[in-house]
Parts: sequence; C-alpha cells; structure tokens
Amino acid sequence: MKHISILFLVVVIGTQLLVQDAYARAFCALRDPVKTIRVLFPESDQHRSIVRAVNSDVRDKISNSLPFTLHFNELGKHTLYIAENNQQPVGFVHVRSELTKWGLIEIAWALNPDLSIRNVYFQRCRIPNCNSKYLTDVLKITIGKSFSQLNNLISVDGKALNIQLGNKEIDSSTFILAAIKSALKTIIVTSVAWQKEVAEVNRILLLEENFGQDHQLSLNPIIISEKYFKLLNNQIGGNSMIDRSSIEAFKIIDGKKDNGIIVSATWREGQYQGMFNWLFDTRGVLKKIEPIPAWRDSEMESSFFSILGQTYQDSDQCNTAAQLMGYELYFLSHQSQRSKL
Repeated sequence: MKHISILFLVVVIGTQLLVQDAYARAFCALRDPVKTIRVLFPESDQHRSIVRAVNSDVRDKISNSLPFTLHFNELGKHTLYIAENNQQPVGFVHVRSELTKWGLIEIAWALNPDLSIRNVYFQRCRIPNCNSKYLTDVLKITIGKSFSQLNNLISVDGKALNIQLGNKEIDSSTFILAAIKSALKTIIVTSVAWQKEVAEVNRILLLEENFGQDHQLSLNPIIISEKYFKLLNNQIGGNSMIDRSSIEAFKIIDGKKDNGIIVSATWREGQYQGMFNWLFDTRGVLKKIEPIPAWRDSEMESSFFSILGQTYQDSDQCNTAAQLMGYELYFLSHQSQRSKL
C-alpha cells in the first residue's frame, strides 16, 4: 500500500509538472501577424503590438472575474495587437493557448473595440479540419457576443454548456466549451491588462462618432487633485462601483474651442467588472456612455441609458446608482478643470 501511495504521488506531481511545462511553452503571440490580422480584419492596413507581462495584481483581478478556476501558469507575457485602417483603430487581436484533450490549441481572437467577439482563427490545432468544421461551430456561437452573453452559455462552474448543440458529437461539445472559456479569458485579460489602451481606442472612436472626422480634436489631460477625492468622500462617502484610482479625464479641444469633457473609469459590481467612457458637453449635460465590454444585462443598460441628457452638479438630485456615478465623474473632472482656469 505504501508503494502504491508513493507511485500515486509521483504520477500526480508528474502530471502537474507536465501541465506547468505545457503552459510555460504556450505561445501567446501571433506566428504570422500580418497574415492573421488580415484574415481577422480584412479592412486592416496596418497594426501595432503591445507586449505586457501580467503581474500578480492583474492576475487576481482576472481570476475574480471568471466563473471557473484559472491555472496560475496561464498568465505571463502576452501580446495585444491593435488592428488599424487608415491609422484609425478597428479592433484588437489576442492569442490564447488552451490545454485541451487534444493538446495545446492556440486561438487568435479578434475583438471589436467594445471587446465583443468579432472573429476567430485557430493558429495551432491538432484536430483534423479545425479551421473549417470547428471554426464554423465556434463562430456561430461566439460571434458578436459580449462577456456576459458568453458567460450565460456555460454552467456556473464552467464545466458544461448551457446550450443544446445541433451537432451531438461529444468532441464537438468539449471543443466548443473550451473555446467559450478561452473567449471569456481573452475578454477579461484584454480589459484588465491593457485597460488604458482599450479605453484610449474607445475614446478615439467615441469622439469620431460624436464630432465626425472633419474636426481636428485633441484631448488635454485633466489632472485630478487629491483634495477633490477628499471632498467627494465627504459628500457621498468612499463606497462606489467606480474604481476612483482608475479615472482619467480629458478636456476636448477643437482648435481653440472647448467641446466638453470625456472621462474614462473602471467599475465593479460583484463578479462583474468593466470600463466606460462618459461624454459631457460644455454645459455638463451627459451626452453618451460607452461601456467596455457591453453592459452586463438589459436592466443595467436601461438604468444608464435613462440618465442621458441630465446634468450632475448636485449629489442631492441623484436617486440611482447610475446618477451617483455620473455625479462622481463630473464633479472630479469639472472641479479639477475649473481649478486650472
């Protein structure tokens, strides 16, 4: 019995080492960036890449946002590609290496600027017809979906699908489950590890959408003084869905003309987290809120959509969590801007 226990321990340790080695050898970058990005974004004429090592703080944020366990060695040095057309961003590409029953599979995910799934390409896959039969299946289920929509496709523990597939093959179900989990990890890793870059891309697109391409707009950073954070705490307290340390505010300038303020921030509610950009005009009227990723559900979307067109100059007029967040962001950015005048 003692020999059996020792043998079992050796097998377990050996398996763990193999898993760790597999993830250590995982390739988290495109093998042929130009070719792959052209497949995923046919309109793209150039791209830029940002390499980043995922540290323990980022790893914890990512793990807390996923409905399943993330292997420690899954996160390390990763590359995010920003696809561009005529120097304007059109989306992101992020490669995930997934350990499956068929061995390591490298999946290149194309994300829209709001981090919903745009396209997918299997960079490495040992299954026959991986980029035809299985690609079609994965695309049908994932394309256009946000993190919350993908999360609804799997069980709470991430071990089973919540949907019925037309194809009853067990291998197909197993593969699609692995692909959905890969997509969820891709969205969260991108939003957390490249938070500033994702927010910047969406700010550019938000300005273009609201002001057009003819305007020569520039964004002047607004430095938020610590005294305004203290004033805000005294008014409404420190508890907020917004991570106040993440707030970035900018004054929108068209030539010499002031066109309002745009504010970026991250938020968290329970398991869910995300970013958003808020656009205020020169009178302090909220014109637009762009979530990244998409809103968690229709109820959350409605609560934020309902506060558009309002001003946020008095916290006593805020009756909902969404309105209070509007006040937080406007107060910090507006007061800091006024102090520079």
